[in-house]
Amino acid sequence: MDKQFEYYKVTRNDSALLSPDKGNPPYLYEEVLIESPELMRYKLQEPVERKPRLVDYHSDSDSIISKKIYEVLSSMNIDGIQLLPAQIRGKNDEIYLNYWAVHIYNHIQCIDLDLSDCK
Repeated sequence: MDKQFEYYKVTRNDSALLSPDKGNPPYLYEEVLIESPELMRYKLQEPVERKPRLVDYHSDSDSIISKKIYEVLSSMNIDGIQLLPAQIRGKNDEIYLNYWAVHIYNHIQCIDLDLSDCK
């Protein structure tokens, strides 16, 4: 698949809300490639819906993608992103694998702090 664009946009749909589970390393806030990443863990966010819906893209505290999107993104070799293996803990503590957290470490400086009135 050829890269045709420099920027991509994904929108959120009606899906289960996720939050980081216990013991997640703070990878997604570092501006470097993560060597030998640990498994990222997420859980359904309280209050859990009666029928939570796991979909291909969750955009809650982090961006979590399914295997379907992982296969597309990984084949594109997009500079500055890393797809970290993840799991989701369900309503009855069942574990859903085949998810990845999107770690973007290519931060673009878009504000000139010296010429701007901002903090």
